[in-house]
Amino acid sequence: MSQEGAQDYVESNNETVAGMRAAVIREHGGYDKVRVESVPRPSVEAPDDVVVRVRACALNRLDLFARQGVSGPGVRAVRLPHISGVDVAGEIAEVGPEVKEWRSGDRVVLYPGLSCGRCEPCARGEDTMCREYRIFGEDTHGGLAEYCRIRAKNLESLPDHVPFEQGAALPTAYTTAWRMAITVGELRPQERVLVLGASGGVGAAAVQIARRVGAYVFGVASGEDRVQQLRGIGANRPIDRSSEDFESVVAEETDGLGVDMVINPVGGATWRPAVRSLVVGGRMLICGATIGDNPEMSIREIYQSHRQVLGAPLGNRRDFRAVLDLLSRGELQPVFRDTMPLEEISEAHRLIDEGVAFGKVVLMP
Repeated sequence: MSQEGAQDYVESNNETVAGMRAAVIREHGGYDKVRVESVPRPSVEAPDDVVVRVRACALNRLDLFARQGVSGPGVRAVRLPHISGVDVAGEIAEVGPEVKEWRSGDRVVLYPGLSCGRCEPCARGEDTMCREYRIFGEDTHGGLAEYCRIRAKNLESLPDHVPFEQGAALPTAYTTAWRMAITVGELRPQERVLVLGASGGVGAAAVQIARRVGAYVFGVASGEDRVQQLRGIGANRPIDRSSEDFESVVAEETDGLGVDMVINPVGGATWRPAVRSLVVGGRMLICGATIGDNPEMSIREIYQSHRQVLGAPLGNRRDFRAVLDLLSRGELQPVFRDTMPLEEISEAHRLIDEGVAFGKVVLMP
């Protein structure tokens, strides 16, 4: 499959093609390097293509990386010009000739993992382990536009009673948090969990999911306002990192034993104190490296205490459907800041980059 229009419809000079508004990155740099402009609208190309009218799109770190030009282990450089946007909810506008299960007007939410469907990992349902794995909005144009194009197999139905902004806040953050806590971490009732970066999208999702399981949750954030917001979503013991040391708090409140699980989407200098905060035999789940991917630590603190470090990035389709089912039944409410118009895309980047927002930031194209 082609790159879902990586350079095609943005760079098209065909004046007969209908236009749309899109947040386009044409060069790497600061917040001003992502701008809303008019570009040609995508259309169906492959027979299994679907064009979606985007009603809501949530931001992720991947959007910031695309603008900044970040690349390296686990982060692929984007091809410019680029439209990012991984988390999309909207309505079907057009379907390819081989698409039978969807029709124009259907409300949908997109699963952002792009897989071949043929390799051994795909055969056992592990989409994100696919040998040809890519991410919608990173390796292809994404949903920070009025329309986007994706394969029909990546769609899930969004019930009429679920607002588009809630649907868009779900895919990356909640699927990742579910993968970490439930699928890989196998969190159990009464276990103690330390969630780092708990005011971010994945962190807030992890707090909610862990509390739903019946775990006791320590949540780390900065500032009294975020501490109060963490209490509001169920954290048993919010920790204000601006005035408290999370390793000391955990040690004191667990009589020196530590927590059973650490959920760490942050990376960097948090690794060593996070590992030391684990009980003997505890596990740390990792999915990100927001503040660094090269931590300094002693591996003896892992193996001598029977601890585990487990990678758990974006979950598979089963993980996605699990959180979507909870959302559909009203048992999970995604945490997001007030919605913003697409024209405020630069400000939305700033809110994420500077850690101002609690939970997700959702744009409404």
